[in-house]
Amino acid sequence: MMCLRELCAISSCLHEMRNRLESQRRKRLNVRVYSILPSVQLYQVDDHILASFFPATVPSWESTQHQTRPHYGLGKFLTGHFNELWDGVKTQTLDDYRHLTLERCDPSSERGTARFVIVDEACYVGESDWLRQHISNQGTHGLLLMIIHIYVGDEHSRGPCRLQPIQPGASDHALVHQRFRLKYGEEFLSGIFKIIEE
Repeated sequence: MMCLRELCAISSCLHEMRNRLESQRRKRLNVRVYSILPSVQLYQVDDHILASFFPATVPSWESTQHQTRPHYGLGKFLTGHFNELWDGVKTQTLDDYRHLTLERCDPSSERGTARFVIVDEACYVGESDWLRQHISNQGTHGLLLMIIHIYVGDEHSRGPCRLQPIQPGASDHALVHQRFRLKYGEEFLSGIFKIIEE
């Protein structure tokens, strides 16, 4: 099972790799993050599928590889299984895994994004240009937000919420900063806020 450190490292690597591609190629690289344990390892290039199953007692690299085509019975089963995972209820694109969508609770319903981490079921966001603009206009106490969790084909909202700055020395400060560094690299974040539901 993949640990958080590995998931963060892989997602950061894929994010950086995609950003280095020219725009036409970038559109063709799709990455999804899902929380369902797959039962099949699947590779497909054009009209060729190479797959292996994950038996309980054998490492995946030692399991039998099966070659098929998408229009054969096994190919239809495998691509159907893959599509269920790819379009699953809790499946996120790489961008939605890396950025939380926030919406203002006012008539404008303006949306923006921010980097985020979850620590002990609490959500923390890093200051973004969008947040900085609205905080400078209204302060953290005057800014009322909705959290929009975006999954492939679905959206869930939570709120209304307010932002509470995390002060150096607070009990959660070190762990939250560590999670941000783990998920996004060594980039400095000028401000981190805990999201407090009203």
